[in-house]
Amino acid sequence: KTAYEGDTIKITLEATNEKGSSRAVASFYKMFESEEQPTTGDPSTTVPAQKAKIFVKSDSAPYVYAWAGENTALCGSWPGTQITEKNSDGYYVMDLNTTDTYNVVLSNGSNSNQSKNFKNLNGETYFEIPSGNYSAAKIGTSGSGDDPSEKSVTFTIKPYSASASYHLYVWAADGSELTGGWPGMKLTEKDADGNYIFTVSGYDKVSAIVGTGNDSKRTQDITGIIDGSCIEITNEDCTTYKLTKPEIVLSKFQTLKKEARGVLAMTASDYTVSSWNNVQSVMTSANALIAQGEGVADEALVVSTLEELQNAKAALVLANAGLSYAVKGKSTIKGVAVQGADITVTVDGKTYKTTSDEITGEFTVEAAALTSSSVIKVDVKRNGLSSESYSYNMSNGDITTYIPPTNPTAPVFVLGDVTGDGKVSVDDATYIQKYIADLVSMTSQQQQAANVDGDNEISIKDATEIQKHVSGMSSVLG
Repeated sequence: KTAYEGDTIKITLEATNEKGSSRAVASFYKMFESEEQPTTGDPSTTVPAQKAKIFVKSDSAPYVYAWAGENTALCGSWPGTQITEKNSDGYYVMDLNTTDTYNVVLSNGSNSNQSKNFKNLNGETYFEIPSGNYSAAKIGTSGSGDDPSEKSVTFTIKPYSASASYHLYVWAADGSELTGGWPGMKLTEKDADGNYIFTVSGYDKVSAIVGTGNDSKRTQDITGIIDGSCIEITNEDCTTYKLTKPEIVLSKFQTLKKEARGVLAMTASDYTVSSWNNVQSVMTSANALIAQGEGVADEALVVSTLEELQNAKAALVLANAGLSYAVKGKSTIKGVAVQGADITVTVDGKTYKTTSDEITGEFTVEAAALTSSSVIKVDVKRNGLSSESYSYNMSNGDITTYIPPTNPTAPVFVLGDVTGDGKVSVDDATYIQKYIADLVSMTSQQQQAANVDGDNEISIKDATEIQKHVSGMSSVLG
């Protein structure tokens, strides 16, 4: 739902119980309509597996020894088959007759100059042999089709002190050791700021350990190092460090796509109809541009549509909360709002705060005991967005089951609250007295609020009822 064609979505699953925790990561690719897909409705039909193919960047024709499973040779016995075919990019290319996971050893045809065992490969895999040294063979991203020679990671190590000396052990996701065996290579090159600097080609992400060459004086595994990262060593023994990664700057098209994905992940019912429709109107234009693709879509339209979409999202209004329990004489108030929102409930001028449930959206507050004149106001906020204020007057009756926030319609006045400050006080009685003396005027809403005794006339009797209510005596206000 949240992906566009050609997107790869990573999903992380985590589970924890009393026995421990586990974590798994899976990636899913959303195919283009033009790509071959499984037949709908037939669960036994799958997308055909990608046939194995290897690409080798080398100064001379390499030998490939490949096998699947335990010992099923794919290109003859050791040292395998020498590749002679080259593609237009200068890679030696060989097809392997398997769609299963496979393993590869590259060599110059002898036992003395060969690579490590590259295991559990799938689909297309790219290799690079630096200067004919097969023991330093590097692997690109399996199945990506990317040219690893165009990838590189340069990162720095900020030493704990200017005189600190370090070894660096670096490896790739496939297990390839990129700085030799443990403890790796001794760092010597520094940049103008005095930081050690290291570059590796053929990869866009690596892992590393920084140490003094002593097993006990080293960092833990530092993973996810990308180009431009900095590892700051924060103590003498290298046991603490700080990894800083560069901020990834997206193009306007990529930013538009990211904003649009955010909308796809939203739930329409969380917002008012009018504000949601505004977003969907802009999404129509955004989706049309995204379908054209980056470099094809008009840049000016991308920029203007991005701004419109961001503004429409910022103008979203959360749906009002609905009440499910509010009974005169009781202090408990329950309701339902959007999930995981900050809820502010105001009762007769006093506020109570809580948070709606992350799954059900339910919330509960304990307020002062409700009366027939109590007014309950509910405000909802989440991620910088707010709802319109919703009010319910208890004179409309008790609530024991959920009612939508639009039913019944909230009254536009609170009986006795002539000043409109959210509470009934002596100020309201004074205002009525001034009105009777022609010292102040009243709006139609104020006149409805001032007609406390219900005789459709504003008189001293209304002021008296308010004074009795404020002093705790029995009155029509309860």
